Amino acid sequence: MTRWPLPAIRADREVLGRVFWNLLDNAAKYSPDSPQVRVEIEAGDGEVRVRVRDHGMSIPAVEQSLIFDKFSRGAAARTASIKGTGIGLAMARDIVRAHGGDIGVDSAVGSGSTFTVMLPAAFTETTSA
Repeated sequence: MTRWPLPAIRADREVLGRVFWNLLDNAAKYSPDSPQVRVEIEAGDGEVRVRVRDHGMSIPAVEQSLIFDKFSRGAAARTASIKGTGIGLAMARDIVRAHGGDIGVDSAVGSGSTFTVMLPAAFTETTSA
């Protein structure tokens, strides 16, 4: 696993920026009592992974696969009256997949959530097979 220097990725900067803006905005919005958000970037196995970690509301395992569906919002978000439409993560998943990658979440009660964006590294002449 490589941390620095990171390989390049082929992406639409503006569109992919919306994914990370959404993840950072959600991390802050769903962590009102713990504003610390951590971003980690690493590379390995032909991909670049960006993790956004918060210490806020966790997402129950039963809801984790549903939060990437349009108009889906977790029960805790609805109970806490946190504003949202339920389209941000669906949009993020569509954008990441259009770039050949994927997005996932890991969350446990009491420890917040980690969203991971995995994007294929752009190979150069010296690294292609």
